[in-house]
Amino acid sequence: MYDEESDVITSIVSINGEDKEIIITEQLVREVLEFPDDENSPTGFPERMVKGCMLRMGYSGP
Repeated sequence: MYDEESDVITSIVSINGEDKEIIITEQLVREVLEFPDDENSPTGFPERMVKGCMLRMGYSGP
Protein backbone atom coordinates (compact mmCIF):
# COMPACT_ATOMS: atom_id res chain seq x y z
CA MET A 1 0.00 0.00 0.00
CA TYR A 2 1.33 3.44 -0.94
CA ASP A 3 1.01 6.20 1.65
CA GLU A 4 1.07 9.57 -0.12
CA GLU A 5 1.52 11.52 3.11
CA SER A 6 4.73 9.75 4.19
CA ASP A 7 5.74 8.78 0.61
CA VAL A 8 6.43 5.12 1.49
CA ILE A 9 5.21 1.73 0.30
CA THR A 10 4.20 -0.77 2.98
CA SER A 11 3.72 -4.45 2.23
CA ILE A 12 3.15 -7.61 4.25
CA VAL A 13 5.21 -10.54 2.95
CA SER A 14 5.50 -14.12 4.10
CA ILE A 15 9.05 -15.26 4.84
CA ASN A 16 9.42 -18.90 5.90
CA GLY A 17 5.74 -18.92 6.84
CA GLU A 18 6.01 -15.83 9.02
CA ASP A 19 4.31 -12.56 7.98
CA LYS A 20 6.58 -9.53 8.10
CA GLU A 21 5.93 -5.87 7.33
CA ILE A 22 8.26 -4.38 4.74
CA ILE A 23 8.59 -0.61 4.34
CA ILE A 24 10.11 0.76 1.13
CA THR A 25 11.28 4.37 0.94
CA GLU A 26 12.83 6.39 -1.86
CA GLN A 27 16.11 6.46 0.08
CA LEU A 28 16.13 2.65 0.33
CA VAL A 29 15.57 2.30 -3.41
CA ARG A 30 18.36 4.81 -4.12
CA GLU A 31 20.75 2.86 -1.87
CA VAL A 32 19.92 -0.54 -3.37
CA LEU A 33 20.16 0.71 -6.96
CA GLU A 34 23.24 2.77 -6.08
CA PHE A 35 21.80 6.04 -7.38
CA PRO A 36 23.99 9.00 -6.48
CA ASP A 37 22.12 11.99 -5.09
CA ASP A 38 22.95 14.56 -7.74
CA GLU A 39 20.67 16.08 -10.38
CA ASN A 40 22.21 13.99 -13.17
CA SER A 41 21.38 10.68 -11.47
CA PRO A 42 19.51 8.15 -13.59
CA THR A 43 15.80 8.00 -12.87
CA GLY A 44 14.84 5.25 -15.27
CA PHE A 45 16.00 2.05 -16.88
CA PRO A 46 15.65 0.75 -20.44
CA GLU A 47 12.42 -1.19 -21.00
CA ARG A 48 14.34 -4.32 -22.04
CA MET A 49 16.24 -4.34 -18.73
CA VAL A 50 13.07 -3.88 -16.69
CA LYS A 51 11.26 -6.68 -18.55
CA GLY A 52 14.25 -9.00 -18.04
CA CYS A 53 14.25 -8.31 -14.30
CA MET A 54 10.50 -8.90 -14.05
CA LEU A 55 10.81 -12.22 -15.89
CA ARG A 56 13.61 -13.35 -13.57
CA MET A 57 11.37 -12.54 -10.59
CA GLY A 58 8.69 -14.83 -12.05
CA TYR A 59 6.29 -12.17 -13.32
CA SER A 60 4.52 -13.40 -16.43
CA GLY A 61 2.18 -10.50 -17.30
CA PRO A 62 2.48 -8.09 -20.22
